Amino acid sequence: TATGILPGSPFHFFETIAENTQLAFTFDPIQKEELRLSFASERLSEAKTLIDQGNYQAAQSASSSYQNLMQTVSDNIKSLADSNNPQAATLAATVETEAADHLVIAQASALSSPPAVAATWNGLLRFSEKALDASADATGQPPIPDDLSASLQTFKQQGRLTPEQSNKLYSLTSRAQVREELEKLTTSGTFPI
Repeated sequence: TATGILPGSPFHFFETIAENTQLAFTFDPIQKEELRLSFASERLSEAKTLIDQGNYQAAQSASSSYQNLMQTVSDNIKSLADSNNPQAATLAATVETEAADHLVIAQASALSSPPAVAATWNGLLRFSEKALDASADATGQPPIPDDLSASLQTFKQQGRLTPEQSNKLYSLTSRAQVREELEKLTTSGTFPI
């Protein structure tokens, strides 16, 4: 549950100013992303609190802020890893842990919320997944994790996944590409949810 000034309050802009000031005066790139991640966690908490209160418009505002923060963190993890920053792997691990927690919270909340807020939770889920994918790519993890690979091989043996579909999945170079292709296969009914 969020505490303090929530989006929708006329005083919430003071919190935004304070956070932007903190970011402006944080010069270490790793600490800056950790701070953004902390702010994203706060936005998630605010969105959940506001949804629980039935204030869906303000919850959407918190969700949009969460999405912007997580997109920036995801982009910057990649940049830090590409620049061979020695602390990028530590940051990626932190982001992976936090984003996984966010994903669990958003999924659980989506199941217990009214349909009117489905778009809010879907946005939160999507950007949590992006952060997870970015952290996996930044740390050099394979695009298809071992447990997913085992499932894909099982589906291929069962004939539920064609060799062409399997080859396409294994040719992809990032987790985000794999997730996107699996979502296409799921939407088309080829792959189970």
